[in-house]
Amino acid sequence: MFIYLQTQLLELREKNYALEDRLKKQNKECASLSEQCSRQAIAIRASKKATEADALTRDNNVLRTRLRDQEEEFKLQNSTLLQELARLATENERLEQQLTDLCRDHSSDTPSDATTDDSKQVLMLRTELSLLQKRLERQAEEHIKQLEEAKERLNSSVERNAQLQQLLSTHAILQEEGAIRLGGGGVSFKKLSLEEDHSLGPADEAVPPLPAADHNLKAAEARLQECEARLRDATSRADELAAQVSEAQSASQRASAALDESHLRLQAEQQLTLDLQKQLEDKQNSEAELREQLNLATELKDTAERQLLQSDASKHQLQSEVESLKTLFKLFVCCGRHFTRPNLAASRVQDLGSEQSVVAALGTELQEARRQLQEAQHKIKEQQAQHRELLDQYKAQCSELKKELEALKEDAARLERERSMAQERAAQFEDEIASLKEFWHVEKEKIQAENLVLARHLEEQAANQKQAFTTELEISSIQRQELEDKIADLQKQVTLWVLGKERISRRVNASFVFEVNDAREDRVIHERRGASLLKDLKKQLSAERRRADKLQDKLAQVLADPSLIAGFSSSVSDAGDDVSSVSSWSMVSGDQRPTDATQSPSHSSNKSECSSDTSELLARLAALQNANWQKEEQIQHLEASAAAMAQDLLTKSNIIQHYCARASPSPRATRLGPGAGETPTGVRKVLSRLREVGEGVAGNVAEMATGSKEEANKEMNRRLQALLEETLLKNINLHRDVDMLTQQVQQLTALATADKSESM
Repeated sequence: MFIYLQTQLLELREKNYALEDRLKKQNKECASLSEQCSRQAIAIRASKKATEADALTRDNNVLRTRLRDQEEEFKLQNSTLLQELARLATENERLEQQLTDLCRDHSSDTPSDATTDDSKQVLMLRTELSLLQKRLERQAEEHIKQLEEAKERLNSSVERNAQLQQLLSTHAILQEEGAIRLGGGGVSFKKLSLEEDHSLGPADEAVPPLPAADHNLKAAEARLQECEARLRDATSRADELAAQVSEAQSASQRASAALDESHLRLQAEQQLTLDLQKQLEDKQNSEAELREQLNLATELKDTAERQLLQSDASKHQLQSEVESLKTLFKLFVCCGRHFTRPNLAASRVQDLGSEQSVVAALGTELQEARRQLQEAQHKIKEQQAQHRELLDQYKAQCSELKKELEALKEDAARLERERSMAQERAAQFEDEIASLKEFWHVEKEKIQAENLVLARHLEEQAANQKQAFTTELEISSIQRQELEDKIADLQKQVTLWVLGKERISRRVNASFVFEVNDAREDRVIHERRGASLLKDLKKQLSAERRRADKLQDKLAQVLADPSLIAGFSSSVSDAGDDVSSVSSWSMVSGDQRPTDATQSPSHSSNKSECSSDTSELLARLAALQNANWQKEEQIQHLEASAAAMAQDLLTKSNIIQHYCARASPSPRATRLGPGAGETPTGVRKVLSRLREVGEGVAGNVAEMATGSKEEANKEMNRRLQALLEETLLKNINLHRDVDMLTQQVQQLTALATADKSESM
């Protein structure tokens, strides 16, 4: 018995240890869950979007309520179907009973009809039951398909919103781009307006403005911008709704996951409570067994006490008998009488000794039994105290587990409410998305209708003004063909232009360097020639002056003394070489004197005609003075032409500077191109170099005028003018081509956006 109690106590201790381990694990899990809940509560409180969290919780609760309502409806449907099935089963049983009764009572003819009718009814009921089952399956499948379609619609709406945002961003970029950058080579051209470019061509000057069409176009652009703003707002709102839907779906998924986890935990807790209840029942059973054993021990104690009392009573009786016998024996001894029955007394005495020994043995056994009984009572009391403590602990654990179960049930209910709210919010978001789609389609139709009305109005205006612009249209058609050819050539050359741009710029720089070097060399050569010519002129002037002085002196001497005429003729013949040199210089300088004046010295061989010589000398002096005057007039004319050339170059450089300033990139283009405003473009480089060359030429023309020739100056002016005209024509053609390209790009972008919108 003691060993059984000991083994039972060991088993209870092992179970207690196992339960303590489980309780520790559950406490750890509860602590982790409480920490997670506290973190989530802190995050929700600390978040800036607490209102959104509340709204999501409300939506989740609404969705949970809806889900509950749907579950209740499904439960009602299932219950009604089960009731119908039970009713059909009872009817089937009743019909079978009727069929058996009819088979027993009626004849063979009538029951056959009844059985056929009943079998038909049973078959009809079975078919109805199968149809109801199929309907239920179809409804479930349709519900699942509707949910999948709603999800697909939501995803497609999100994708369409993303595509619309991309289209809007591309359209905004194309509208904001006011300049065209070609190939990253540093050249940028701005789109020029008709008012600014009216000085570039006669066809542009002839086109009159269209105020009504401009006003309608401006109104249409304003409406398009408003529609785009509305569309952007709608897309942003749709994006926000999609984000909220995704958040609600994620929240519902989290809630469902948490609900599943709570269900699993609840099941685990229920299983654990069942285990604990089983253990409690086992302990209660063991306690009942211990109580039964205790009752048996008490009964044994009572019996032992009774036996002890009986043994005590018998002992007292025997002691009294022994004492009586002793007294009697003493009396017999004292009286000296012989006892008639000595053998009986001895046997009696022996019996009494044996009984005393038995009584002593019983006393010792009784003492040992009392001692064992006290030890057993003490152990039982200790076990009862331990069992009471274990029961109290188990009761406390059960109460805590019940509280945790209630908290988990509340959390599950809250999560279900949040899930229902999230589902309702998702349905609301889907409705809003559908309404936004309808609004977008309506706005799109309105915009298309307005565009059609504007297109018709513009077509009418174009038809009304067609007669006034017939000649201009012909010219524009010719120009259009030329420009189309140029555009085709440009489109072919655009790919090559990026690669050849640096090469061309290098060649242009090299050509300009070579031209500048040639101009400098020509200027140095002209300066040297002019200096040499000036030196020759000065020498010849001084020689002519000296010769004139000598001739005047000789003339005075001849006039004073006629005998010196012969010597004078010899001096004139000696001076023939000088005259020929002067005549040759006069021919080089471009003096076209009469031949008789140049040949007059050859006729002065006649020494006798002194008057003819003097007249010849006077004519020569007059010719020399005329030549001097002509040279001075030529120098003045060269200075005037140089000043005019300088003024012309300055005016042309101002025109070029004004044209470059007008063709400079706008702030928007500088924004779009980071290096457009810092480094000059290729055209500006060319024009700046031309302006520098013109200024250098204008500064050095005054120095070159005295010694340079008119033909060289005219050739230089022709070259500079031809170069300027070529650059200006190239710039004008490039601007026209760029304008046409920008218009075509805008038309293509508009067509692309229209095709995309129609495809959407």
